[in-house]
Amino acid sequence: MLVSLPLGGNRQNALKALRKVHEDVIDALKWSQDQDRPLHAQQLHSIYLQWVDRSVYTLRYQISESDLDNLVLTKRYWILQSMHGEALPPDRMKDLVVTELEARETAVGLAAQRLAEQIERWTRPGVFAMFDTSVFIHHDDKLENIDIREMLNLRGEAVHLLVPMVVIDELDDLKQSKDRRIRWRARHSLAVLDRLLPHPMQAALLRAADYTSLDTGGIPHGEVTVEVVLDKPGRVRLPINDDEIVDQAVSAQALAGKPITLVTFDTGQSMRARAAGLRCIKVEQQPEDPPA
Repeated sequence: MLVSLPLGGNRQNALKALRKVHEDVIDALKWSQDQDRPLHAQQLHSIYLQWVDRSVYTLRYQISESDLDNLVLTKRYWILQSMHGEALPPDRMKDLVVTELEARETAVGLAAQRLAEQIERWTRPGVFAMFDTSVFIHHDDKLENIDIREMLNLRGEAVHLLVPMVVIDELDDLKQSKDRRIRWRARHSLAVLDRLLPHPMQAALLRAADYTSLDTGGIPHGEVTVEVVLDKPGRVRLPINDDEIVDQAVSAQALAGKPITLVTFDTGQSMRARAAGLRCIKVEQQPEDPPA
């Protein structure tokens, strides 16, 4: 499970906190397995509850509340914390506590591993950007021809383009649009992404770097890579897709450890993004002639 960071969260601090909680739960398990000094059920119950208290204190400002519930404040915790250490036969109580400690050791360990992998993947040079659905549909150029460098006012920097899964779903819906142009752009964009991303968990090259213009005094083009941001298992999306896109951008920004620029054609989406503290570029469309 890849954890989400709260607004203003720091990915390195979150990773450090997860690793500390993981080390602590391993230590608690060692106490339960010490044959030289076997613990009473009540002692083991107390050790487990103390681990939960310390873990909540360590993680409470580092990961989201829902992730804290999934990793530490589980349903079994609420059962155990409401019970006295002698509420069950000793062997039964020990088994229940050890089972929960083993489950927490696995879950927290995997969460720390996934976060470390994500940090390594997103520790790359260049600029991070995110397109909302309107860019795929309304930009004058097709996806593979869009000059992202010009849109972001860059020179030779590389660009890593993030596409939230909600945008993929919106494009899938637009494949059935009654507007022929919208229908074609949605289908074309999805075909390009599907071809480039046979493994959705990995990034792909959208446009190779081009430095030939340096020979004539021009501006070079850095490479452009693209990646789909998948929903976390069990995630409940926000009811408004534009809000969901902004929320995904804010979460991704914390995990990337650098600003993410949201690109849109929509005024409302631009306002949402700026209100959330994101950099935002609103692409202007040519106005139509006013009615007579």
